[in-house]
Amino acid sequence: MGKTLTHMLPSTPLASNLEQKDYEKVILNGCKSLEERFTQMDCRLIWDQFKQSRTSSAVISPPIKKIIAQPAFPQLLCVHYAACASL
Repeated sequence: MGKTLTHMLPSTPLASNLEQKDYEKVILNGCKSLEERFTQMDCRLIWDQFKQSRTSSAVISPPIKKIIAQPAFPQLLCVHYAACASL
């Protein structure tokens, strides 16, 4: 996870939200840094949840699949998220 966060673009919603002190306080949960917070995570629990989500029987509707398949989807998602966050 640390590698993922390190390589994320600073403008992504997760990373840019860390500039907001209230959000950062919730995420850090009393820790001094993200590194310290990540050391508190149970990797087995995260892995189990990941495997469960991969085997989930949830169905994504065909129109949503078409939207997700668009090359510009990540950028559109970020733009819409930022717009909603500023409301």
